[in-house]
Amino acid sequence: ITIFLTALVIIFSETIASRAFNNPQLDTVLVAFGAALPSMVFLKITIGLIRGDERFIPRILLQNILLPLIQICLIVAAIAFGFQTSGVAWGYMVSYAIVSLLCLYYVYEHTEYVDSREHIDRKPELLAFSLPLVAMSVMELVFVNLDTFMIGIYTNVEFVGIYNSVYPLSVLITTV
Repeated sequence: ITIFLTALVIIFSETIASRAFNNPQLDTVLVAFGAALPSMVFLKITIGLIRGDERFIPRILLQNILLPLIQICLIVAAIAFGFQTSGVAWGYMVSYAIVSLLCLYYVYEHTEYVDSREHIDRKPELLAFSLPLVAMSVMELVFVNLDTFMIGIYTNVEFVGIYNSVYPLSVLITTV
């Protein structure tokens, strides 16, 4: 499904940029984020494996510390080297790819999922359990980002950027 969605986003990036966001220059950004989709899904799966193995410290290190740190470093590097918005988007994509590979390494080296035949024999049971969770994850992703999508559809990209900068700060202020 992810490969199919990635292909759709990459193939129709120009159409999506001009029709949904009224900005044809966003097509390279959409291609970068479309290319990031497999890494994002793979990261979610490997983090789920690490979480399922009840190892919280590696998950926190990889997902909550290393991923944002690499994102910030690559985005700052893209800005420092004079790359435009598409360079920042590619830096964001590369950060997911790097952390996904690190998660894969961790799963291979520090868990029994790769060598264990027991997990393969339970495939139908695990699939029946996880399919509703996949549907819920997709719905959660849509609901969490619905406000941003609506702002992007009815206004321009500048307002989306402002909203995505201000909203997390307002949430942080209300929690403090």
